[in-house]
Amino acid sequence: MNKLITLERLNAKEVKELLPENLLFLSFRGSIAHGMYVPKNDPNSIDDKDIFGVYMEELQYYLGLDFYNNDKTLRENRERRKGTKERFIGEWDCVSHEIKKFLKLATRANPNILSILWMPERHVIYEHPLFKVVRQNKEIFLNKKQIYLAFRGYAKEQMDRMTTANFEGYMGAKRKSLVERFGYDCKNAAHLIRLLRMCIEALTLNTFLVHREDAVELLEIKNGKWTLEAVRQEAARLFRLAEEAYNKSTLPEEISEESEKKIEDIAINMILEYHKLKK
Repeated sequence: MNKLITLERLNAKEVKELLPENLLFLSFRGSIAHGMYVPKNDPNSIDDKDIFGVYMEELQYYLGLDFYNNDKTLRENRERRKGTKERFIGEWDCVSHEIKKFLKLATRANPNILSILWMPERHVIYEHPLFKVVRQNKEIFLNKKQIYLAFRGYAKEQMDRMTTANFEGYMGAKRKSLVERFGYDCKNAAHLIRLLRMCIEALTLNTFLVHREDAVELLEIKNGKWTLEAVRQEAARLFRLAEEAYNKSTLPEEISEESEKKIEDIAINMILEYHKLKK
């Protein structure tokens, strides 16, 4: 598991800092997973190497009354309450969710989480046997209402960010210069188009195509080769197609009680088995 990252000039201490303890799953995400990564030797590159983890908390987290641990740092206690850990080391960006939070976000059709469930094996770095059960049952998270609302909502957010005059805190100097150069945020524009296309695919094909066959075109958008008007026209077309796909989709309208019960059982069994407890 650690060899792949260590080869990228990270030492064992940095790897330990980057990854959460009690790891259940680790994979690439974002531009690498979508086939859209622009390496650092490209003068216009603004990409990090993004990885995503899922972890199991300590047993006290699930059975105890006190969510604070005196042996933990303030940052660790805050992360424990939030159920999310994020670490940056060099060009590496690792976001990790506690397993229950991960599953809750999956039931809400969070685009980043559903992409993890459908992640191609070549982008998976590590998978605990217990987590395989989640990915083997990924279809139980599919329902057209949550997919449509979540992906459309994320796409609208990217569209709003695309043309905002205020530079966001996450932007580095290079990204700000590219916004000034092209008159809009090309990276947000590429996210916008990708999200809408993935939404349409999910509603029509009942699956998520994480690795993008349209990566060349999306990279053109990301590199500023499309005008802002062309991006807006394509987005408007895709928003219409997404609504049509939602109306025609054969997926369940909402997640069923049966699916919710199965997801809950998976979570309970994972926690019990990981911590070697009897049901």
